[in-house]
Amino acid sequence: IQRTKPEMLSPLMMAYELSNGNVKTISSLNNYIKESTSIWKKAFYDGNPEIPSVVNRAFFANVYNSALSAFSTPIKAGISGSHLLIEKPLRHFAGALFNGDLRTARRAMHQYSSIIDSMRRASKYASEVFRKSAVDPTVIAVRDDVGLRNQGQLDVLRSYADAAASMNNYGPQVLMEQIDAMNDLANHPVLRFGTRSMQAMDGFVQSMVADFEAKGRAFDKITKGGTLDFTPEKADDYFKEAHSAMFNEKGIITDKAVLKAAGEISLNLDNPANDALSSLITRMPILKPFLLFTKTPLNELALTASYNPMGLFVKDLNQFRHSFDEMEAEKVITLLKQRGVEVTPTNARAKYNEIRADLKGRKAVGTIATASAVALFMDDRLHGNGHYNRQVQKTRRESDWKPRSIKGLDGKWYSYDGLGPITNYLALVADIMDNFDSLDGNSPGEMLKKISFIFAASFTDKTYMAGIEPFL
Repeated sequence: IQRTKPEMLSPLMMAYELSNGNVKTISSLNNYIKESTSIWKKAFYDGNPEIPSVVNRAFFANVYNSALSAFSTPIKAGISGSHLLIEKPLRHFAGALFNGDLRTARRAMHQYSSIIDSMRRASKYASEVFRKSAVDPTVIAVRDDVGLRNQGQLDVLRSYADAAASMNNYGPQVLMEQIDAMNDLANHPVLRFGTRSMQAMDGFVQSMVADFEAKGRAFDKITKGGTLDFTPEKADDYFKEAHSAMFNEKGIITDKAVLKAAGEISLNLDNPANDALSSLITRMPILKPFLLFTKTPLNELALTASYNPMGLFVKDLNQFRHSFDEMEAEKVITLLKQRGVEVTPTNARAKYNEIRADLKGRKAVGTIATASAVALFMDDRLHGNGHYNRQVQKTRRESDWKPRSIKGLDGKWYSYDGLGPITNYLALVADIMDNFDSLDGNSPGEMLKKISFIFAASFTDKTYMAGIEPFL
């Protein structure tokens, strides 16, 4: 190559390194460039997803910016995250008291103290994330496949375009100018306002959880894992020590336990179901317009399931159903490590009991929400998504019937949408009671219609899942 086409040596070496040695000939380099710049070939079914199309990725990056451009989008995300943050200490206390674990309740009281200071630090961190994201789009993880993560692939294409231009072939350079223009548009700070705002909201949640976690670690250090009484003299010093260790040199939170707990609140965790669905979409890009967002809805479904009043089909709750003393040490360590916890002799019991109390608290909240929904609906103070019969629903709308709303003490209806799992349970209970309260129309066909409507309305009537509603 050095003798025959020396201009191509540089892009070949770059592609060789990026592909882990798979691109090592001019022929394989040409195929790499062809796959990287394909459009229609990779728009429906991608037979070689290991080499994504930079054109299609740039296109969808702009689509995501457009989908998240509404000013209300980060506000809704903030409301949902704030609700779950407020609910977290309530769940923690409720679960600890339900288990009769006063030691965990005392630890929780220290964790959630000085909430105003925690909010002040979280607001500052969120503003820093928002500012830094203007320059670095991946300053913290973005939700779903919103960002562009193919810089190495673009570098190879630019090098190839420059090499081709030196041989009087300017076609690749013209194409790269168009691709760069699309990427510049997708990475523009103003056009990424929605994405950056979501990152800032995630940063706020991460900072709040970091405060809770650091205070818990300080409590464990002082009490030697709960064996000694808590003394506040060194609590602040231990808190600062634990808190500062959660940040990297750039001032970004990297603690695994914090990111795991915060990701659950922000509905931003990686999980096997999301990985499987993302792999399917990567292989069949035709599905992407219908499933733009996969991580958020799957996380919300998993979080909603953990509030199940019956405690059925909830893997985490079943794993933590036994008390710490009834568990094998190896099993406890495995469970805690799966949640990013760095296990030590002083924190194993406390962290296990904290997580167990939180899960039991979710079950208690789900039970209260379900019972309250039944009582409110029977008193005509709760609306779900509506009735499966279109004519009935049309008549309701004409009479100013409001979906997903609750009647206040003043007689006015207020929306309860956007409150996370509680919203789903209230709407689900209301839909079930609304659609199954009649004696007629209970043939198998009518029953299937009702069930299909309830499922579709409860889990797809959201911006990030609306694309699959036509299939249901």
